[in-house]
Amino acid sequence: MATDARQELMIRAAWMYYHDALTHQEIAEKLNTSRVKITRLLQQAREQGIVEIRVTAPLPRN
Repeated sequence: MATDARQELMIRAAWMYYHDALTHQEIAEKLNTSRVKITRLLQQAREQGIVEIRVTAPLPRN
């Protein structure tokens, strides 16, 4: 389980990435950390259910 501070960082990074459409590098600069750490935080956010990705449109049939 993530600490409160780490979970808050995950949420901030996820919001910036998925809502604000910032790059990993831009997020890292804003949060004063590395791009690699942002990548890990976003992965952990998905694994912990903080972020859920759904595709609601059906695939087109050819």
